Amino acid sequence: MSNEPPHANQDHDQRFKVALKEFFEEFLELAVPEYAPLLDCSRVCWVDKEAFSHPPEGQRSEMDLLAEVPLRDKDAEGNEIWRAILILTEIDSGTSLAYVRKQLKKYYYFLDENYEHDVLPIVLLLRVGLDGLGWHTLSNHFLDREICRLTFAYVGLPALDAAEYVTGSNTFAAALAALMDAKQQRRAWLKATALQRIAASSHNEYRRFLLGGIVDAYLELKATEEAEFRAMLKERDYEEAAKMTTTWHTRGHAEGHAEGHAEGHAEGQVEAMRKLLLKMGAKRFGTPSETVRANIEALDDTNRLEELAERLFDVAGWDELLA
Repeated sequence: MSNEPPHANQDHDQRFKVALKEFFEEFLELAVPEYAPLLDCSRVCWVDKEAFSHPPEGQRSEMDLLAEVPLRDKDAEGNEIWRAILILTEIDSGTSLAYVRKQLKKYYYFLDENYEHDVLPIVLLLRVGLDGLGWHTLSNHFLDREICRLTFAYVGLPALDAAEYVTGSNTFAAALAALMDAKQQRRAWLKATALQRIAASSHNEYRRFLLGGIVDAYLELKATEEAEFRAMLKERDYEEAAKMTTTWHTRGHAEGHAEGHAEGHAEGQVEAMRKLLLKMGAKRFGTPSETVRANIEALDDTNRLEELAERLFDVAGWDELLA
């Protein structure tokens, strides 16, 4: 088995780190529905994620997401109280649990030793399904004796039914349907339905952009499926999805430009793409410098603008985006 950690693919990590922070409450409703109502996600505090294996000289290791969240509980007399807990969330794109087994234990024991709060570990599995949703236990043994164990909650996307979640009330889960099991459902239908569900939601433009980016990045269609998807967007039932894909200039829209648009219309679309890129980038990285703004406003290539939009949540700042 390869020793290369699944986290070597940082594109997965960065995209989902951004999305999980924005939709943390919805993620908890999916991952731990029994505990989600007890957590106050309006008061989440994101914690420094750096851990040391052997401080101070040891190799640095960074957790994906670490949040301090208030939990509604009861004291010894039965009175309702609020106390802080830590929620450790790891994103894993490997084809086995080998990396999770190694890293999650290290992180958990580090937090248990250095913080007074209880720790809830959750893993988002992109390519390992297990039972879809549930709890998994990692055990260490000496001969026939179990020495220690660590149990974590998980979301195994490949084992979940995409059709069930794409039409559900949780819009973050609807976007994650792009990585779920489509079974007999048409992939074109799944993509159109996911985008329609996101576009028709009450989320602001930034949040819809995040969700739509997940669908577009992970639900790639073959040529015949793409044609079916484009045909579906012309139907009344997918009107909002059609508007969204036009506004955000997804790959299919870029292909439409290649097929030919009126020159004036194309110029208007380029300007709209520049404005959207600057607006979304400002939410992601902060206000752009005059140099960055000038560089983006100088771009007139729709393919280049689309490439930047697709990379927006895979990089750490304006300079890296434009590099």
